[in-house]
Amino acid sequence: MGAWIIVDSDHTADEVHHRGASRYRRAIIYYTIALAEQDARLLITAKDLDSQNAVVYAVRTQFAKDHPEVLRELLTELQASARWARDHREEAAKLWVQELKLSPAVADQISRYEISEPVTVGEKELVALESLNDWLLSQNLIPRRAAIRDHIVTIAP
Repeated sequence: MGAWIIVDSDHTADEVHHRGASRYRRAIIYYTIALAEQDARLLITAKDLDSQNAVVYAVRTQFAKDHPEVLRELLTELQASARWARDHREEAAKLWVQELKLSPAVADQISRYEISEPVTVGEKELVALESLNDWLLSQNLIPRRAAIRDHIVTIAP
């Protein structure tokens, strides 16, 4: 699965970009550094567990309602970026070395990952998110089910 855009977080779009995206990027980077440079072993992947592994972009509901054009533009740019990185893996790896200061081995490994294009939240994604919601509740990681459907704003093309 690719990235999903969900609304109604406590953070502004700018904060989400700087906090959420950088956290996700760091997680991918640390994982890859461990594999490429620290002799780590991969025991199982999210795909092996049939996980709904995804990146979620979130903005406040009111922002989404007031500025749908910004979300459409963001989605278009994220999709184009994913396509470019998928179609130019070697060049993307070189950029990650230069811009993110990754080692060439780590950048090369990241360039081999599946690079999915982000999508808006549709019924398929809602079912996956609700399944994850149920799992988080069953593991006592959240105190109650999140009302996910109440926080989705459709951004028409």
